[in-house]
Amino acid sequence: GSRFFYSQNRLIAGVMLHGIVRTFILATALVLLSLVTLSFVGTIPSAQAQPTPPPYDANSVPPPSQDPIALFGSSLYLENCAPCHGETGLGDGPTASELMVQPAPFADPALMWERAPAELFHVTKYGRMENLMPPWRNQMTDQEIWDTVFYAWGLHTNQVEIEDGQQPYVQSCANCHGENGAGDGIDATEALPDLSDGTAMMVFSPSELNQRWNDAHREEGEAWTAAERRNVLNYMRTFTYAPPWESPYQGGDGVVEGAVIQATEGGRNIAEVADKIDVSLRAFIDFAEVEGFISPLDEEGRFRFENLAIGENVVYLLETTYDDVRYGSDFFRIDPQSPIQTLDLAVYDRSDDGSNVTMVRTNWVIDFEPGALMIGQIATFGNESDNTYTGTMVEGVDVPVTAALNIPENAEQVEFRDGALGVNFYRVGDTIYDTMPLLPGEETRQIVVSYRVPLDGDEAAISQTLLYPVGEMNVLVADLDDIEAEITGVEFVQNDTIQGMPYRIWGGADLGA
Repeated sequence: GSRFFYSQNRLIAGVMLHGIVRTFILATALVLLSLVTLSFVGTIPSAQAQPTPPPYDANSVPPPSQDPIALFGSSLYLENCAPCHGETGLGDGPTASELMVQPAPFADPALMWERAPAELFHVTKYGRMENLMPPWRNQMTDQEIWDTVFYAWGLHTNQVEIEDGQQPYVQSCANCHGENGAGDGIDATEALPDLSDGTAMMVFSPSELNQRWNDAHREEGEAWTAAERRNVLNYMRTFTYAPPWESPYQGGDGVVEGAVIQATEGGRNIAEVADKIDVSLRAFIDFAEVEGFISPLDEEGRFRFENLAIGENVVYLLETTYDDVRYGSDFFRIDPQSPIQTLDLAVYDRSDDGSNVTMVRTNWVIDFEPGALMIGQIATFGNESDNTYTGTMVEGVDVPVTAALNIPENAEQVEFRDGALGVNFYRVGDTIYDTMPLLPGEETRQIVVSYRVPLDGDEAAISQTLLYPVGEMNVLVADLDDIEAEITGVEFVQNDTIQGMPYRIWGGADLGA
C-alpha cells in the first residue's frame, strides 16, 4: 500500500457536502492477482556502485552556511540515523544487530572526545560503505547534514553538564576570550583565537582543543578535574551551534498587531468579551515551532506583539479561541521593509444548523494488494453561512457531529490523516462522522481517510453513497496489468502518471445536484 498512501498525500483537491443522495458503483475484477505486488523494496547501493568518496581533509569540509541548529537536526537524526545508531546514540538501533560493525555510539563521551565535527560531517555526507554506512549527500543538503551532526554531537552531553561548564568559563576565561568566545574580553592583551568561528572550530576534536588549551595556559587549567575541563570545552562548542534545548529564535524589530473581529452579522460584540480572549502568536523555523507568545485584547479587541524576529526563515501563525472554537490566520512572514504587520483575526458565532455545509470536491485513490483493495478518500468541506457549524446529534454518537462521509460497510483498517476513530471521528455502520467545527468559507475542512476492502474471490463491488451534492469527483485507479475496473456514475477521463505511478482516471461534476 505504499504507492497508494504516497499518492494520496499529493492528490488533495478538496471536498464539501450538502443534501441529496447519489450512488455510483465500482466493480473491479482481478485476474492473476498473485502477479501483482505493491511492495517497495529499498536497498543500500553497493560500495562498487557508489562514486569513490574524497579522502577526509578537515580543511576541505564545506563550513555550515549558518550556525547549525541541533533542534532542526533532531527529526532528521531520528528518521535516518536512529535505526542504526539508536534514538539516544547508544549504537543500539533496531537494525544495528544486522550490521557487521556496531554503529558509532554518539552518547559515549570517550568516543566523541576524539571526533571533530568536520569528520562526522564527512562520514555522514560520503558514507563509510565498508561499515554499511550509506552516504546522505543525495538525501540531505549540507546544512541539514550539519544540523544532524550537531544533534548527534549533543547526545554525549546534556544541558546540565554544559551549564556546569559555563560558570568556570565565565569566571576564568571570559575576561580574555569574551562572553561569546570572540576574543574580545576586557582583559585581552593580544589577538586571541575566535572560539565563535564555526569554520575554524569544526576541524578540532575536543581532545585537540584540550591540547591547544594546555599549550596556551597550562597552569590555569590544572586546577580543574577532567570532567570540569570536558564540560567547559563542550560549553565553548555551543558558541558555534545551538544545542537542542536552546531556541534558535532571536527577537528583532518586528511587530504584529491587529484586532479580533466579529464576522457573523448581528453577532456578539467582541468588546463585551475582550477580557476573556487571548491571542497567541506561534513562530516556526524550517517547519519546527521555536517560540510562542500570548497577548491579551485591550477593551477595543486589539492585540500587539513586539520585538519579533524578521527574516525569510521565520514564519508566524496567529490563533485565538472564541466561544470554545479555535480560529487562526494563514502562515505569514514579517517583511524587513515593512516590519509592522497588521492582521485581523475573524471569529464567528456558533450554529447547529448544517444546511449550509457543502462538498466541493472528492477524490478517490484506489490501489491493490493481494486479497484487498486499498482505498483513500479525500474530501474537502465548506460552510456557506457566516456562522461556525458546531454540529448536531446523531444516533450512535454521543457528541455533536459536523460532516458525514460514506465508506463501504466491510471496510477495515480505517485510518485518518489528522485524527482517529473514537477521538475526533466516529463510525456508525457505513458512515464516518467528523466532530471538528466547520468554519465559514469555501474550503475550510478536509478529511483524508484510508481503508482496506477485502476481495470476494477475485473481485470487489463497492456501492458508494454520496451524502451531499458534490461539485467535482475524481476516481483514480492504479493502472496495473491484469486488473480490470468498471466505474459507473462518472466518466472516463484519461490515463495519466502521477508521482511516477500510472493511473486510470474517471471524473464527474455536479453529482447529485
